[in-house]
Amino acid sequence: GEAPFDSRRKMMSAVHARPEGGFVQFTTGAPDMILKKCTQAYRGGRVVPLTDEIRREAAAENRRMGGKALRVLAAACRTYDAPPKDFAPETLEKDLVFVGLAGMIDPVRPEVPPAVQKCRKAGIRPVMITGDHRVTAAAIARELGIIHSD
Repeated sequence: GEAPFDSRRKMMSAVHARPEGGFVQFTTGAPDMILKKCTQAYRGGRVVPLTDEIRREAAAENRRMGGKALRVLAAACRTYDAPPKDFAPETLEKDLVFVGLAGMIDPVRPEVPPAVQKCRKAGIRPVMITGDHRVTAAAIARELGIIHSD
């Protein structure tokens, strides 16, 4: 079963049967939203309490990757002996184990920066509307020539 992605929660979860028995849930989504649902983290191959230090490290890495125009997703998991009674987000998305962050590049199409420049020369002020994290959006806007500083 699953709790599909929605823009309010900024995450999705899927539960799968494990070959050795039991069930595992994988949850992915916006790092800030995922971290709010985690109580533990994987560190050095073991599960440890999710400390403020780990939260700060994850937030710093999220900003670092976002500053490189990467789209960042967080991953978390949870295990079950028996399948969850229901697959509502409020049932699934709590007491998660933070696994890590993944940064993906969505390259700017080569024709976009010249189009932005053409707009500017014509007196049109280009704007960008996005659901990306603010740091990521600023990095992409710089790449496009929409902004020239923070």
